[in-house]
Amino acid sequence: MKKFIRLLLSIICIGSLGSFAKPDNLNSVITETTELDAFRIDSLDNPFNKFIGEWETKENPSISWVVKELITNNSILWLADFGNRKANALWTYNAQTQEVHQLGSNTNGGGFLGKGSFKVNGDLELKVKANADCEHCYRVFHYKWNSKNEYVFKIVSYEKDEEKKSYSRIVIRKSK
Repeated sequence: MKKFIRLLLSIICIGSLGSFAKPDNLNSVITETTELDAFRIDSLDNPFNKFIGEWETKENPSISWVVKELITNNSILWLADFGNRKANALWTYNAQTQEVHQLGSNTNGGGFLGKGSFKVNGDLELKVKANADCEHCYRVFHYKWNSKNEYVFKIVSYEKDEEKKSYSRIVIRKSK
């Protein structure tokens, strides 16, 4: 997983900075909270600020994840624990195109790639293609904020642009 994260960070940073100095311990960049973290969150406007923190489902607090800001102020990393499976996702924001890009994987061996944009109130909508989906299938992930500490997550599946299945709405709340 560390190699995968290093590769993702290298790709993102090379495009935006021209070069990337790899930290000796990538884990420290992701998991440690430093004075720099507090400074960056207060002084730079990361479009994902609302998502940063520790989260759980309202219905089942044992399903949880951590969302951390990375070394740029336009990206976050999701580390999710769903009990019997785990997942991660990298989100980046391109200010020029105003698009959010998503790249992720899970312990079932599945990968997913998506793109979307912010809506009113910081709500987010992502069109996601999973490698398990049929050729003409995709999913739309909806993140709708109820308050600064709670949002509703909804997935709708499509085949040839026709809605096929709408999953139940899940209420997510900040745990820390």
